[in-house]
Amino acid sequence: MKQGHPRFYELLEEIAKLHDKKNSNYAIDGDPLSNLKASEAFGIPAWQGTLVRMSDKWARLIELAKGKPDLVGESYVDTLKDLAVYCLLDIVLWEEASD
Repeated sequence: MKQGHPRFYELLEEIAKLHDKKNSNYAIDGDPLSNLKASEAFGIPAWQGTLVRMSDKWARLIELAKGKPDLVGESYVDTLKDLAVYCLLDIVLWEEASD
């Protein structure tokens, strides 16, 4: 039986669906992390490249929290969900690099 807040588990399902949806737009078939691994062509380990993407999301959050409208239509909550996905993907990439 789950002990945490029910909304937390709903959000986990939402970010899993978000990952599936966005992954189909970015990744090469057969390698779901190919878009993140592209940073390796520039000598940047994939897990570090993901940190850069996370910093972009963080910068967006700061501006949204100040009330600045986002011109691409990504809300504060959307950005947090993206950041959560990147955090989990960074764990996967970190683990792969540590093997």
